[in-house]
Amino acid sequence: MVSADYGYYLNTFGGSMIEKGDFERVMEEAGAVLASLIYPRSAEKLSVREENLYRRALCYEGEYLYGGRRGQGTVRSEKIGNYAVEYHSPSEKRAVSVNGWEVSPAAVGLLYEAGLMLRWV
Repeated sequence: MVSADYGYYLNTFGGSMIEKGDFERVMEEAGAVLASLIYPRSAEKLSVREENLYRRALCYEGEYLYGGRRGQGTVRSEKIGNYAVEYHSPSEKRAVSVNGWEVSPAAVGLLYEAGLMLRWV
């Protein structure tokens, strides 16, 4: 399947979260997650548009996986003594979970747009 290199990630996608030393491993994991969501097709059969959408989805998923590991994100709850509060925003985008994997909502949208997403997901 199509992949994204670090130059694409920085210059075309505009990413900055994933460090160069972690990039290959993160993209491999992101590719494995996305592979469980798409129709099995060979790379030769993808149009240029589909390849570009898939690369962007791959980068979004990579950042989603990498950011989750590093604990980045917003405060979801706080506790002081016996007082605790949880925060939920009505517009909060929650992850899609497929086969136990949490998938970036942006990646899912791009896969649908490319026509690559499995219908039963």
